[in-house]
Amino acid sequence: LLSNYHTIRHLLTCTTCNKTGTINKNGHNKSVPPRPIFICKCGKTYSTDQIRILMDAYELPETSQSSLPLVEDDEIEFEQIELDLGLDEDDLMQDSLVLPTLSTFSTSTDIPTTQNNNNIIKDLIETINEMKQQLSRHDEQFVNFTNLPPPVSYASKASTPKVQTKFIKKKMAHQTYRFNTPTPEQLEIASKAFDDSILTNPPDYQFVHFPCNRRLKPSELRQRLTLLGADNVRVIDAHCPDYNVAEFLVHENYVDELRSKFRSARVETLDYDFTDPVHLRDSRLASLTNEEKVQKLKEIRTNYLINRIKNIRYPVNYSVAKSLYRNGHL
Repeated sequence: LLSNYHTIRHLLTCTTCNKTGTINKNGHNKSVPPRPIFICKCGKTYSTDQIRILMDAYELPETSQSSLPLVEDDEIEFEQIELDLGLDEDDLMQDSLVLPTLSTFSTSTDIPTTQNNNNIIKDLIETINEMKQQLSRHDEQFVNFTNLPPPVSYASKASTPKVQTKFIKKKMAHQTYRFNTPTPEQLEIASKAFDDSILTNPPDYQFVHFPCNRRLKPSELRQRLTLLGADNVRVIDAHCPDYNVAEFLVHENYVDELRSKFRSARVETLDYDFTDPVHLRDSRLASLTNEEKVQKLKEIRTNYLINRIKNIRYPVNYSVAKSLYRNGHL
């Protein structure tokens, strides 16, 4: 089968890709005895029986025996056999050795022809060319991989001349600023931090109350302040401690201006006493005396102020807490 295959392999056509001369021998299977396996370049695999069916469609070239030298068995010279097999006359005369004769070759296809040799050489050249192309592709990939830039590390980046120069200039500027003689403006700024003769009074904050027809959210109160033209940044806190009262916490320097904004809208300041027992509307506390109700209202007011301080922005919340403590609200 293999001899016939090598003779007409260039004529075999794949049943899948319909290409001619692309079916090659590819090892053997695991049967006993092992049989050859054939595979096309498209990936189609053929067994021995399938190859035999493909080969039956072609006629094998016949080689007449008249073209072969007709030599009888007895006329084979011992010298020629000794040259070919490396044996002497004694070994050749032994009964265990059977010399090949023309009758050994059952068909003319068992004798290798020039066309078969050319096909084998052609297959070898194609295989070598494919291996060369694959090797060249691997070489290109290796070159591309080796030409990649090295990973930039912080150490290598810091060691570049440009970065070193920038670092040296920054260090020199810092040293120059450190050891230069301070300017009068710098001395004035520094003296304010260490001069106890210019101590200012600590900031003080006040609560300003205005009437309100209903209990509004802090965001709604600030919207109304914007309509009045008040500065919401200077209003530290806005809240409704009761149903008809709006309370604003502002710095003492902004109290008069805030009142003038409300006065322009014909709204006057409201006097609100949070210790009045009237504001304690919990029915569960109705049996308490007036003194106990006042004490309970103070506790409620303290908890309310602590929660409001937590919502004030930093660092104003610290100043507000100290001011409320100095004024006895906490």
